[in-house]
Amino acid sequence: MAQRGGHERRVRHVTFPTVNRNGSGRLIRLECVVYLDRHDHPQTPDRRFDEVIRRERGRNGDVNPPFTFFDTNPRIGNGYDLTGESFQLAVVIADRMVRYGYSERRPIIATGCLPDNDGTVGAVDETDFDGKLNVLFEMASTDRVFCFPRLNGTGPASAKLKRLATERGVTLRPVDRLEELEDLWTPPAVSVWLKMARRARSLMRHVAGWLGSLHRAALVATLTAAMILLVIALLSHDDVGDSSEAGSTSINTSGRYGAYQTLFCDPLVRALKSAYLPGYRCTLSAGTMENILRVLKWPTSVSLGQLDMLALEALKRPELLKSITVIRQDFACEGLWMVTRDPELTFRQISVWARRIPFVLPPQGSGTAASFAFLQLNDPEGLGRGSDANKRYVADATAVINEVASSPDNAVGFFVQFADPDNANFRLIASQGLSLIPVTSDEIQQIKLNGEAVYRTQVFGLRSGDVKTSCTPVAIITGAPEVFSNDPNKADDQKDLIDRIRRLPAERLLPQPSSFARVVSSASRYVDDAMRELMDLIRDGT
Repeated sequence: MAQRGGHERRVRHVTFPTVNRNGSGRLIRLECVVYLDRHDHPQTPDRRFDEVIRRERGRNGDVNPPFTFFDTNPRIGNGYDLTGESFQLAVVIADRMVRYGYSERRPIIATGCLPDNDGTVGAVDETDFDGKLNVLFEMASTDRVFCFPRLNGTGPASAKLKRLATERGVTLRPVDRLEELEDLWTPPAVSVWLKMARRARSLMRHVAGWLGSLHRAALVATLTAAMILLVIALLSHDDVGDSSEAGSTSINTSGRYGAYQTLFCDPLVRALKSAYLPGYRCTLSAGTMENILRVLKWPTSVSLGQLDMLALEALKRPELLKSITVIRQDFACEGLWMVTRDPELTFRQISVWARRIPFVLPPQGSGTAASFAFLQLNDPEGLGRGSDANKRYVADATAVINEVASSPDNAVGFFVQFADPDNANFRLIASQGLSLIPVTSDEIQQIKLNGEAVYRTQVFGLRSGDVKTSCTPVAIITGAPEVFSNDPNKADDQKDLIDRIRRLPAERLLPQPSSFARVVSSASRYVDDAMRELMDLIRDGT
């Protein structure tokens, strides 16, 4: 929901409801990152976001505030445009929470206009507000905070608001002025250790229920709690890198057990060191999007990521490619895969029937979800006709496979995965009796970035046989030398860095197949083994 690490802070739990002309709507999530040690104008996906943020910062007396990056999910400007100004309250709340810190960690939904330069929260059109309340009933889970103009809380809307509070457990925050919400952006008072202790206490209550005896639970409480804290620490720290280590000599990768970190980074470190560019180190991250942001912040850093995600961002912000250089994209490719229970289904049929097919995807904000959105954007008459209402999001690629296997509606799953034949996901597909569908078409092969194909077609050798599918190349990116136009020495060093990586033979960047299988599979085994040991400990009571 929200993270903070080093000189960065993130907010991902503020949304605003939208209603289109035909009366249907959805919640738009704001995704915000602030770089506390850097000062610059905010970067936003819509100039209207920028306008209200700057206006409210000026009114609040914020001089030289830190640089903030804003995005939305779904992304604004790729066929999903906003009308009206009722997004303003949510945008300003998110801006202040990400810059100042916050105590409210429940999901926040906000709607309201900020029409004047005095903090007044203006009313939303009555019909639109009623539609937004319907969106909350349809899409919002329980235990949320709803901020809205007090003027909209009277009349016919009052009955629906009361139902939201009583039936859905929504906390209502009607306001006249922005300052009435100041408690939302105060720094959190609860420490990380206290949060972990609360999680452990909650888990212990479940443990006691399994054991059926408080006395027996007490005998293993200390050791069990320690194991729980250890597993929580593994799960929370291994998947998301410590961004406090990021800097100008980072090679930004992925989670601790991801292929970018374990397989592709060390050869880059060695190549740069041999070119008298020492000090580069492998640095964990949350994935491609964060890696792009790090190159924008530290142009001499190097990042790995999905080429299609970079292309999607470049479509949104064409100026992005003026600051970033794609060093190479020729050494590894992540396959695009669909999976289904129907052995007769083809990708061509899926494209034709996309408007009716239920799709199962990894989480919103993941690289796979971004890849699917990019395919839809570039195939408006095929996959692009699939609706958001027919998408289901689950935890990861493994959950996609399991969901498809148990789905009663013949759902189609989509995921992006290196084609390692020993990978557990490919074995799971076989054991569940599912069909693997190659994702390839003329439309996909025609997608380009700066004249270069974004996707390749490649034959991968799996246990079930050779499969030909599209894949997104792993891109190595860094800052463009032109960003150092005022410093010829730095510009030349950056050119040397780019040239050194380009001259590195592609095979030097590729892992051996046996190494690939061993490292990738060890990650899931590590956590699974820890959990099994914990459960054995609980069951045995020793």
